[in-house]
Amino acid sequence: MSSRRSLPISVAYIGVGAVVALAYFRAPGLSTNERLPFYLAVSLSSAVAILAGVRRHRPANRLPWRLIAASQLVYFVADVTFYTYHDILRNTKYPAPADALYLAHYPILAAGLVLLGSRRRSSLLDTLIVGTAFALLEWILLMDPYVHPSAGSLMPRLTSLAYPVADLLVLVSAIRLLGASLRVPAIAYLASAFLFLFFSDFAYAWLQAKGRYTGPGDFLDATWMAYYLLLGAAALSPSMRRLAEARPAPPPVRLGVRRIALLAAAAFTAPATLIVEHSRSAIDQDYAVAAASIVVFALVITRLAGVARAQRRDQAEKERLLGRVVEAAERERIRFAADIYDGPVQKLFALELRLDLLIAQLGRGEVDEAAGSAQRIHGEIADQMGALRRLISNLRPPAIGDRGLARALRDDGGAIAGNVAVHVESALEVDLASELETVIYQIAREAFLNVEAHAQARRVDVTLSQRDDEIVLSIRDDGLGFDGSAYARDPGRFPGLTSMDDLARSLGGSLRIVSGRGAGTEVRARFPLREKGDYGSELSQVTSAGW
Repeated sequence: MSSRRSLPISVAYIGVGAVVALAYFRAPGLSTNERLPFYLAVSLSSAVAILAGVRRHRPANRLPWRLIAASQLVYFVADVTFYTYHDILRNTKYPAPADALYLAHYPILAAGLVLLGSRRRSSLLDTLIVGTAFALLEWILLMDPYVHPSAGSLMPRLTSLAYPVADLLVLVSAIRLLGASLRVPAIAYLASAFLFLFFSDFAYAWLQAKGRYTGPGDFLDATWMAYYLLLGAAALSPSMRRLAEARPAPPPVRLGVRRIALLAAAAFTAPATLIVEHSRSAIDQDYAVAAASIVVFALVITRLAGVARAQRRDQAEKERLLGRVVEAAERERIRFAADIYDGPVQKLFALELRLDLLIAQLGRGEVDEAAGSAQRIHGEIADQMGALRRLISNLRPPAIGDRGLARALRDDGGAIAGNVAVHVESALEVDLASELETVIYQIAREAFLNVEAHAQARRVDVTLSQRDDEIVLSIRDDGLGFDGSAYARDPGRFPGLTSMDDLARSLGGSLRIVSGRGAGTEVRARFPLREKGDYGSELSQVTSAGW
């Protein structure tokens, strides 16, 4: 019987919320005031969904999500207050008590985003570039009309200025958090949610400035409800746990199509705004546009200079790694040749002598003695065939191609580690390139040798998994461990670990050693997931040379 995959709870939540939102706009026979409970239910459901997601998925750091839920609760109270004053009491005074609550929600939301992204490294320059361009648009369209005393009394002006500033605060916090792969569902949900939030707030502020906001029931309510639902869906997705995880230092920045488009859009914002303002004869904005142009172009040039430096460092690192990998390959070839000479070659020479003896025994008619000699020769041939198989398996075991990488690691780990229980678990759903399989096998084999020689462990756990767009290999033992900081200070003292690190780097990966005296050791290697045959020239040059 085939099993059906259940609908993700985040998708189900969005579906139910969409039905409630549709009822808000299309419920027959109900006035706008009578439909408001549908809108408020969606608003409240977002906070409830976030708290439910925290309870269900138990992220490592729950405080950021609780702050985001608290901000949404404040938003819900603000919605209730706004509609009570605006639609029930018919009080359209501005600013109103609801504005204080709406503005209070932004710092709480920003604090949650900052804490959530505190361990995820993203580019500050990219954040500043996009933030500066957005700030310019807000200044021209939303803030400048309220700067002049002729715009009205002080409190309405300050309130109108506070909303764009609060949006900019959330934007900067969100970009720092969302500077990661959109393949992670929780990040994709959050990115979409904030797009709706910024659009809604921007359009609302612009309509207010022009005196065109017509109140509840227009298209802006749909965009705000989309924000609520996507924010709740992000917390209900199991991938929300990944957002609090530490991310390694990002690889050298490369100018992909999306990054170039983003930088170009930010850089063209100021000149395009200047053209529009001149066409409207609004020359009083020239200083603001000129200042923003200088800042944005300076930031873009700084980014491009950083990319150039990163690519030069990347090329130098590749050349250094190629040299070290070739040296390691040469050492491996020398060791392999020594193993062949000291093992099978010597044994074959001894077998040649035994065959001479067998021939002599047969010539003298010593049948019983010849049978004994033949039996011993047969046993030694079998031993040497096994030794040759082991030598070949040390390079790339046939089991990888025949039975898969996980089975090869399980078999080899059990053979090398002796009495240590080796457990291998693979959660991979993709086929790995042969180069990557070989490197993973070589790293694991070196780790098994270290366990057998030094760890005095009883158990080794090997896991292969895919996290976002990375392949992760973890080898953890429960042995004696060692001072892991000593390796960080002086890697040269640990040639085995250094060799593993070089292997990982040869495919653009990274290696991390976590250990302490009496606490066991974990070797964790990360590799970028790429198409087959797309792992650069370093390893292919080495393998083609016979490693």
